[in-house]
Amino acid sequence: MEQHKYREQHLYKQKYATQENNSDSGGTCTFCGAEIEEDERFCSECGSPRGGITCPNCGTVSRRSFCSHCNTPLNDIAREAVRQAKADPAFRRAEQLAAEMAELERQILNAGVPKATLDTALNEEARKAAGRYADLFSGVASLKVPDMPKTQPKPQGKVLTGDVLQSAINAYKEKAAELQRTISSMLPSPSATPEEKRNFFCARKIMTVEMRATKQEWVCNYCGCHHNQPSECAEPQLGGTWIFVNQPTPVAKIIYG
Repeated sequence: MEQHKYREQHLYKQKYATQENNSDSGGTCTFCGAEIEEDERFCSECGSPRGGITCPNCGTVSRRSFCSHCNTPLNDIAREAVRQAKADPAFRRAEQLAAEMAELERQILNAGVPKATLDTALNEEARKAAGRYADLFSGVASLKVPDMPKTQPKPQGKVLTGDVLQSAINAYKEKAAELQRTISSMLPSPSATPEEKRNFFCARKIMTVEMRATKQEWVCNYCGCHHNQPSECAEPQLGGTWIFVNQPTPVAKIIYG
């Protein structure tokens, strides 16, 4: 409830500030920070419309360079920030780690095969491990494996069991820890403008890899709230960090032990 209250305060403050800036009086461009005259509909510096940009992906009207709902780049400023992020060795390493984690997750999930597919030739430890993971995943509808014929059952793909499975889980945890360290190490220049800092963080969301055991959230420095995007925060220029948190499903329970 406390987290929800802070989130509502954030959204209210952002909405109020947007309405005030969108009045007929002069002000600053919410996209680049340049001064806007009273009668200007577009920023003379970056060309962004004073009334905001409609996101082509989700339809949200945003007055920042990245969509406040889905983080889609909305103008040349955002696209340049993404280009710079892609050229950052630390960010490239973070994307690589996320991809490796996704592959390990796939292998771990494949360990949850039906008991009918267990080979009696496996040693007792391996059979118990595979059975335990099959039980844990049995209640997750999206991960259910179709029943195999009772005669000559054939597991689908490579199935990890026993020590090999545990090694994959340990590797996942190690990569997750390195990923968090790598993300936390990426900071904008101290001389960057508030708008540049905001775009720096928005551009460093890992959007190319989907993991089912964890979800990515932005924890702001403003009050420690969790957001889907930095632009949801009323003061994203104050900084924060992307984190990966456990999904409340048996998948996360299995991987993080």
